[in-house]
Amino acid sequence: MRTQDIKIGEYYKHVNYPNSGYAKVLKILRPIPEFRKKYNYYLTEEEKNVKQVVVKCMWMIGKDDKFYMIKYFRPCNLIMEITKWINKYYI
Repeated sequence: MRTQDIKIGEYYKHVNYPNSGYAKVLKILRPIPEFRKKYNYYLTEEEKNVKQVVVKCMWMIGKDDKFYMIKYFRPCNLIMEITKWINKYYI
């Protein structure tokens, strides 16, 4: 999936594990130049050291789960849910 197609707050699936969990997008992170890293106080160290475009996601088993993990995925590894994809392109 392209970066400009990803919407913050939407649920997506992972390409390799389409039946196992959901990824809710929190933030899209892009690489930061070296001279701007020390002035970005609102970013964590992981977010400052990004080498390529990544998507920060909440990874959970069900959509309504209260337990989740924070994971970073590349945009090309996320896919839209099949029902949303059908509604978008065929209806």
